[in-house]
Amino acid sequence: MAAGRRVRVKGTCVDPAGAARESTSGAACTEILAAAGIPCTSRASTIREGLELIRAALAPAEGPPTFRVHPRCRRLIDALRTYHYAPHGQGNEDSPVKDGPDHFVDALRYFFINCCRPRIAVRRIKY
Repeated sequence: MAAGRRVRVKGTCVDPAGAARESTSGAACTEILAAAGIPCTSRASTIREGLELIRAALAPAEGPPTFRVHPRCRRLIDALRTYHYAPHGQGNEDSPVKDGPDHFVDALRYFFINCCRPRIAVRRIKY
């Protein structure tokens, strides 16, 4: 993008924790972004759910991938390649190791959870 060129942000997918108020400013990150004209979307989910959505887009059970990472996205590619879980018997085997490169994958998870997760309407009936 050329310097000085402005783009309109359609939306920002964030960690649901971004809606929590900070103790120092009293404001939530999502409030600060919204005040700057950047709308934020967040939906609660599990790490596993987000990872499954990414996996399904990169390597669907049928047909070609529905998501591709551009070769210039080196840091995301490196993060996807080095994303890992604790060895058997060492830590939580269901949660990825949080050691830095995982932040890029977390951001991708927030996108998939907020923009690609099927929404199920639940109709509640009073008995």
